[in-house]
Amino acid sequence: MDRRRARERLGALALVAAALAAAAPRVRAADAPPVASGGALRIAADPPRLVLGRDGGAELRIAAPADVEEVTLTASAGRIEALRRLPGGGFAARYRAPSDRIPQVAIVCAVGRGARGAVDGWLALPLSGQGDAKVRARPGAQIALRVEDETFGPRAAGDDGVAVIPIVVPPGVREAHHGFTAVDLHVPEKPLVHAVLDRVSIHADRAESVRVLAYVVAPHGAARRGDVPVFEPSRGSVAYAPREPGAFEATWTVPPGAAGEDRLVVRLPGSAASRVVLRVEALAGPPATVAVAFDRDTFTAGAADDVKVVARVLDAAGNPVPSGIELEADAGELGERVESAPGVVTARLKVPPTFGRNRSVAVSARASAARIAGSRTLLLVPGPPAAARISPDDAVLVADGEREATLRVAVVDRFENAVAGPPEVHAVRGRVVAVEAAADGEWIVRYRPPRLAARADDQVVARVGDVAATSDLLLVPPRTGIALSASAGVYGDVRGRFAAPRLGAAAELAWPVRALPASLSFAWRVEGEALTADRDGTPARGPRPAGSVGVGGGALLAGGALHQDLRRGHLWASATVGALVARADPSDGAPSWGAAPAARLGVGFALPMRHGAPFLEASLLAAGPRPAGAFAAVGLSAGVTFDLGGVPWRRSSSSTTSP
Repeated sequence: MDRRRARERLGALALVAAALAAAAPRVRAADAPPVASGGALRIAADPPRLVLGRDGGAELRIAAPADVEEVTLTASAGRIEALRRLPGGGFAARYRAPSDRIPQVAIVCAVGRGARGAVDGWLALPLSGQGDAKVRARPGAQIALRVEDETFGPRAAGDDGVAVIPIVVPPGVREAHHGFTAVDLHVPEKPLVHAVLDRVSIHADRAESVRVLAYVVAPHGAARRGDVPVFEPSRGSVAYAPREPGAFEATWTVPPGAAGEDRLVVRLPGSAASRVVLRVEALAGPPATVAVAFDRDTFTAGAADDVKVVARVLDAAGNPVPSGIELEADAGELGERVESAPGVVTARLKVPPTFGRNRSVAVSARASAARIAGSRTLLLVPGPPAAARISPDDAVLVADGEREATLRVAVVDRFENAVAGPPEVHAVRGRVVAVEAAADGEWIVRYRPPRLAARADDQVVARVGDVAATSDLLLVPPRTGIALSASAGVYGDVRGRFAAPRLGAAAELAWPVRALPASLSFAWRVEGEALTADRDGTPARGPRPAGSVGVGGGALLAGGALHQDLRRGHLWASATVGALVARADPSDGAPSWGAAPAARLGVGFALPMRHGAPFLEASLLAAGPRPAGAFAAVGLSAGVTFDLGGVPWRRSSSSTTSP
């Protein structure tokens, strides 16, 4: 009983609501709220509102200044067709509505270019949707729905208790009313924003500014106030300003960067559907540089793989630009060049394991058409140390405790490439003063021997990792005191005019000179010569011929001598100057005395023995024109030297120990 009364009450209320709805006046399109529009280009639509599924489209008219010769039309929904310029000025086009029937607002935008720059205009075009509303009611009940100020129905509910009522829903409406009961129409959200760019491509190699136009409407198509769209660029920054209610003008500044697609998202906060993605293509600029790259930073001697070389022609922002490339290397061998992409060439560089004097390989690339070139250097790295060498590895040094000797250490890998890195150097007797870099893989070792009184051995060891080299040195004590020598031999005139026996004697005083290398020693030298000869223009043989001149006399000379001890001997070189006093006895005249300047050079080798040092000496004696004419004679003598100041060739009997 109670249930039946409740049903009767609901039926009565429904009839009252239907009567009220029937009595309410319907709103004509001309009486509808104004839609959003604006801009310098004025857009009008006929009709100004469409019903999807019933109206195929609308005619658009665009009023434009006389200097605007072309326009571009876009729409947030639907499409634009048959754009044309009108003879009397302005433009016309046909708007085609979208195929779906969901209520929404299409925002139509027109952008034109004239003598004063770009101008635009926009218009909101409300699109009402059509559909069937399903309302549950008592089977057989008459159901009517009110959508805003329009009533649809009544329709009888079927046996299943569902009344299907065809309705038209304007944009922005999400529910209908059955009496006092709201019915959710489940209208999906549609975009309320539209945005366009003033161009679709930019240069990637420079900073660019792109003009952005954004339009925002309310759900029913009126201008939306207070809601500011958000601009989210994939790169760069956006500065915007409102222009009129619902319209915004922005500048998107895109810095130089990679070529390709850049995006700008324009959206309304809190509305997932109101989101527009704008795209601009960043195009590579003109060729600016040629870049060369390797697949590694260094090449190690003996590496099995060749080096991959990639050369690219790039614009100012580093984007590849199509262009021909020529490759060459100053060392090694470049294999076949392959163009892997426009403006990109690859090749394989074969580097021999033995570098020689090369410490790097420079690969250069040239784009002849663009008249630009570039290069890159690949560092060559030796392998691990395989051998070390010291030079000299067998030297004799004067052990006076003051003078330094210089040794050179070289470290190489298994391919004979110089290996960098200082060696560890030490000596058994002497002292390593310093190890200094000389060149790649070469080091100068400054060695100072100790002061010794007798000959002794020393060893210098240089070590790099597991590789070592040694130099075996013979240390001799410094020469001291006086040394005397006597010799006999023969002189022969260099022009073959005479041969003369000679006797000679010399005395030396050892004198330390720190400027000399540690392998040499110096002594002051005084020597005398005695000789006799016949001069007649031919070699002296047999009895003196008529017209010959007999010469006899002696020379007294002073100077210096340099000495160098060897492991099995002793070398010296002397230079002295003085005077030759001689008596000339011609075969057909009276004898006469005279003096002439003289000079003597000598080179000798001695073989030290227990009580002296026998020696051989070659010499050159030259004298002036008095008394019997100038001459130069080469001599060969044998003699013996006695060192009164010490025995430098005597070997120490002590064992080798560290100092």
